[in-house]
Amino acid sequence: MAAVQTLNLLAPPLHAEYTAPKASGSRLSPPHAAGHRTLLPVGPAYLNHLKLTLKHGHDYEKLDRDLEEERVRKEQEEKDGAGQEDDLGVGEEPETDELLSLDPKEWKKHDYYAVLGLSHLRWKATPEQIKIAHRKKVLKHHPDKKVSSAPSSTNNLLQFTGTNTNDDAFFKCISKAHEVLSHPEKRRQFDSVDPQFIEWEEDLPSTSIKNKKEVNFFKTFAPIFEEYSRFSRVQPVPRLGAVDATKAEVEGFYDFWYNFDSWRSFEWWDKEVNEGSDNRDDKRYTEKKNKSERARRKKEDTAKLRGLVDLTLSLDPRIKRIKQEEKEAREAKKRGNTPGAPAKKTKQQEEEEKKKAEEEARKKEEEEKVARAEAKKAKAAAANAAKKARRAARAAEGAESIISASRRLAMPSGRANSILAALDSLDLDDPTEVVKPQPRRRRVAGEKVEVVEQKKSTVERLQEFDAPFHPVYQPPTHKQATSSKTLVAEPTTKATKTRSRNTKPKTSAPTGWADELVASDKLPVYSYKDYDRPKAFVVYTRHEEETNDLIDGLYSGPVAMDLEWRVMYYRNPEGKNVQMERRTAIVQIADRNGLVLVVQVNGMRRFPERLQALIENPKIPKVGVNILNDGKKLFRDYGIMAKNLVELGSVALVVDPSPISNRKIVSLAKLVERYCGKMLDKGPERTSNWEEPLTIPQTEYAANDAHSSLEVYKELLNLAKTNSCSLENGSAQFTSEVTWSNAAGVLSQSDRVALEGMRPQYLRAYEYWHKRRLSLEDMCVKLSLKHKGSYGPIGEGESVALKPATVISYVISALQNNSKLEYERERLVELVQMDLGAPCLPAILFWHTCRLWDHRGVNALHPIG
Repeated sequence: MAAVQTLNLLAPPLHAEYTAPKASGSRLSPPHAAGHRTLLPVGPAYLNHLKLTLKHGHDYEKLDRDLEEERVRKEQEEKDGAGQEDDLGVGEEPETDELLSLDPKEWKKHDYYAVLGLSHLRWKATPEQIKIAHRKKVLKHHPDKKVSSAPSSTNNLLQFTGTNTNDDAFFKCISKAHEVLSHPEKRRQFDSVDPQFIEWEEDLPSTSIKNKKEVNFFKTFAPIFEEYSRFSRVQPVPRLGAVDATKAEVEGFYDFWYNFDSWRSFEWWDKEVNEGSDNRDDKRYTEKKNKSERARRKKEDTAKLRGLVDLTLSLDPRIKRIKQEEKEAREAKKRGNTPGAPAKKTKQQEEEEKKKAEEEARKKEEEEKVARAEAKKAKAAAANAAKKARRAARAAEGAESIISASRRLAMPSGRANSILAALDSLDLDDPTEVVKPQPRRRRVAGEKVEVVEQKKSTVERLQEFDAPFHPVYQPPTHKQATSSKTLVAEPTTKATKTRSRNTKPKTSAPTGWADELVASDKLPVYSYKDYDRPKAFVVYTRHEEETNDLIDGLYSGPVAMDLEWRVMYYRNPEGKNVQMERRTAIVQIADRNGLVLVVQVNGMRRFPERLQALIENPKIPKVGVNILNDGKKLFRDYGIMAKNLVELGSVALVVDPSPISNRKIVSLAKLVERYCGKMLDKGPERTSNWEEPLTIPQTEYAANDAHSSLEVYKELLNLAKTNSCSLENGSAQFTSEVTWSNAAGVLSQSDRVALEGMRPQYLRAYEYWHKRRLSLEDMCVKLSLKHKGSYGPIGEGESVALKPATVISYVISALQNNSKLEYERERLVELVQMDLGAPCLPAILFWHTCRLWDHRGVNALHPIG
């Protein structure tokens, strides 16, 4: 047995404010024999005791009491919650015979709040109340319960059957009501056309009560706006208020309701497609009609609410009171007898205060101007740094992917070594490998425009080892080429087309997410905003210098190009409507970095030089739909010789084993639907006025066209890689350019100029331009009759020079009327592109005439030097 040892321990001194606890029922250690002192526990329990006692004035007994009270309170709450379903008072409304006889097939005509017994709550019912009401209805009308309560005798079997014939049908109505009201989106659609609200809406006050003076304004209109507040996206909704509301409260109320943002929709009333019909045309037609009907009802609802707000404003008695108070305040201020008003200031004091206020305003404006300039610089620097970082990261990612592809594919050793050597010589983390804008300067008249090559990025320099449009692929072996029947570029003839169709693989194209979406009934609408790798952003500009800067900042590589112009109609002498085509107004450019440029060129002084250089650059592919005709349009309108135009429909014929069509030109909407799995919306913006400043819908429409073209091109490149199809050998099938011989077509109507006989001023203009080689500014002055004094004295500040477009028309008219006159084509191209802002551009007729002369074989029109 262990011996007991006694240790002499000294307890720490107690706090000065410590008081001994009261006696409790707990057993303590016996008192010490020597000093009869009570020993307290030492350690963590002792420290906790001190904290409770000294800081909070509590002890262990109070702590135990608090814990016991908390436990009792929780038990009481659990007991109260168990009977909460019965205390909510939902699902107990009386059921009429008309309600019990509802037909489940006519589910769109039912009042689902009445079915679940929530008519007194309706749109204010919470999800928990809907859940409880549904449970009560199910327990009452479930078919199994009705079967279990069937009569035991056959005498009253007929009576029981006749009484419960509609129980199964009503149970289906209950299930449908719970399905609709428990789904947030479906419930919103039902609440938008709530039968009770529709009936109440028909009894709203109209303008006929304007003449009734005894209308209780607040009692009549306050409940109306409270009912409409259910449809507001912004909560809480301001109330109508009382008669003593302030001016700020009244103005806030009407400002909110005049700009009311409603989520109310009318999908619940959409017509369903005929049951069993699989015709897509019927579905599209029905969806189109439903969309139009929803828009009409939404417009009517907005107009009705706006009329109601107008009526409320006209009858509001507070408006008259506020106007009267403002009038009295103005009159009192004029009289200067406002109670408690300060003494009237002298004229000198007013002038000093005015000067002081102007000085303070000027200083404040200068400070804000400096702050804005600094913020703009900082923002531009941050944007440039972020842009450089993104480009460097993408260049690194592209280089790494090409490295892995070159090692994975069985490429010739010499070719792979050359690629790896080029990679080793590049610093992928260096932002200088990113394309930078070239320094530009203003071009003086007569100076030749040169196309400056952009600095190539890492990926573009690596792509020089293979095709210019697609990644590096492994060429198939002889056996694979025989089995897969790879297409080879041949001269395009009727026999070649037939043979190329027969050489396509018979295997079906791989089914992916795009095919699944196309097979579905509803496709998502295409929008550039849905793409974030890279994230697309749109820049709309109407300035030449800004366009040149933006073109210099494009990412090197293929770009998508599209055009927009205004189409008008006029009635000819025969009484028929004839289409009138105007000049190109919009040029859209999209690059692989997500930048989409929407350039409005019709209002510019001349076509942007860098944009023209991009379109005429044969090393940069321009992809699009019906792209060659767009290039011809640019040639007819602005004399631009577009190069390296890639037709997306022709590329699809080469890379897709089962193309959407055997035609080379396929609509962009069909290509987007096939390869992107989305629907390209061609709304009313397509035929809108593109010559005015663009609206937001027009800008988004133009951006979607260019962005979708580039996305389709990316999908076709991926498809070519999947099918091991080489685009380099067959590039002639889908690549074209504009030449002097193939630029056929009619002139734009706004640029038609009637041919006239040779006039002396035409020959003088030609002599000044061709023989004396004067600048356009000098010719404008020398050819002016005002300059010679033919119109009398010249006023101060009056211009004596002709307009540049007039002088250009003189030179072109001289060449048109005498085909033997010599000229240099490059100088003439430069001349006609110096001014694009004239109402009638004679340069267009020049391009058309040159095409006809070249066709006739007139050699005098070819360049001299």
